[in-house]
Amino acid sequence: MDSILEEFYFGITPCDRDYKETPEYIRLNKELKENEEKLYKFFDENKNNELEKAFERVSELNNEIASCEKSQRFAEGFSLGVRLVAEAFYYTDAKL
Repeated sequence: MDSILEEFYFGITPCDRDYKETPEYIRLNKELKENEEKLYKFFDENKNNELEKAFERVSELNNEIASCEKSQRFAEGFSLGVRLVAEAFYYTDAKL
């Protein structure tokens, strides 16, 4: 879509867009997966379902917190952008 108005109509959802996988992102994601595999292997070897459930809940809560933070950052960024545009129009009008 080329028009911001069309995006507003259809719903702007940055969280649904693909993340650009930078080398740092790829490295961190790989490390995360490796460590998760180590933990699950430990859980399996030690037959510790309670610890595994606690880890899964921690992961879920981290994802929920990250989602809250992302939506708040989006709202703050959007607000800042609107204020910048408003000030640009005010500044231009005031100088004329």
